[in-house]
Amino acid sequence: MQVAEKSATVTGAYNFLVRRDDLSSAMVAGAEIPQLQPGQALLRIERYAMTGNTLSYAASADQLGFWEFFPAPDGWGRVPSWGYAEVVESLHPEFKAGERIFGYMPMSSHLVITVSAPSAKTVSDGSRHRAHLPAVYNLYHRDPLRNEDQRNRRSLLEPVFLMSFVMDDDIKEHGEYGAKSILIISASSKTSLGLAYLLKRRNAGEVVGLTGAANVEFTRSTGFYDRVVSYDEIGALAALESVVSVDMSGNEDILRQVHEVLGDKLKRSFLVGITHWGGRMLSAVPGDVAEGEEAASMPGPKPQFAFGPDYVRDRVGAWGQEVFQERVDRASTDFVAGSSQWMDVAYVDGAEATLATYGKLVAGKIHPSQGMIVRP
Repeated sequence: MQVAEKSATVTGAYNFLVRRDDLSSAMVAGAEIPQLQPGQALLRIERYAMTGNTLSYAASADQLGFWEFFPAPDGWGRVPSWGYAEVVESLHPEFKAGERIFGYMPMSSHLVITVSAPSAKTVSDGSRHRAHLPAVYNLYHRDPLRNEDQRNRRSLLEPVFLMSFVMDDDIKEHGEYGAKSILIISASSKTSLGLAYLLKRRNAGEVVGLTGAANVEFTRSTGFYDRVVSYDEIGALAALESVVSVDMSGNEDILRQVHEVLGDKLKRSFLVGITHWGGRMLSAVPGDVAEGEEAASMPGPKPQFAFGPDYVRDRVGAWGQEVFQERVDRASTDFVAGSSQWMDVAYVDGAEATLATYGKLVAGKIHPSQGMIVRP
């Protein structure tokens, strides 16, 4: 005999849901919180970031399993993001109510986790449905000390900076693949800015940004790029001698133009993000070249999909978790602190405002100088 799982009503609890077959369609639905079992904890999500990375998670969720972290009704998905939560109730002796943690959160008001491997600095979610998913997303950092602005900037920048860090490390490890220039497509995105910052800091070569005309001035103003080119001036890239391309946009038309202009000058072509949701998208699976005849027919090297968790796993395996985290933290400190020079934080309070802001994000109407923090 199967016993139905009990649930509890938490006033104001909700999930932000998007249609998996149409990411522009979203709604807010009331949420029932399951009754806690021994070892579980209930989190009230305090804040999370809404960025282009949010759309990258949603657009690649079917291929990369991101919908599986936070189950939703059939046809709908709970989009992952990064932020802070407070422990409301805990049935684990080493994880107390009142603690604050940082990590992978759904666009929701609450989350139940199964507390696993608690240490002085971290705790993992050992829920059965997450066990087969990349460990980097199941790890939460116990973080009681940061102030309001630090929590906001950490939510907005540190998770995407992790991808910036491992991409820079790969490019450095391979001697820039013999290229004199590193081209970053969708150069105004926060992951792109982090990568450009790291490349510029170590004089990796000429750092070239490719972005929309409306974002050229902002992208130049950060000081992270040696040259910034708009999408309608892609032909100017022909002057480059040898190039590694890192595409954060996922837009097939833009990447094809880059490949046609550069051809054999391209030493490597990486696919990293999907910031340009809504155009013709390139699809891929970790470790493979982009799928489809469109990618296969591009001149130059075939685009290679770079899956962040694989890079993190390899470096943690080589360096150990503690050394890896120390290196990431050391690299990110100045970048995050210095973001006050080029990024303002704007709050989004409540479910209805979240819906409206998500619509602007999908429509590409949030300026890259704005960092949107949702407070459910």
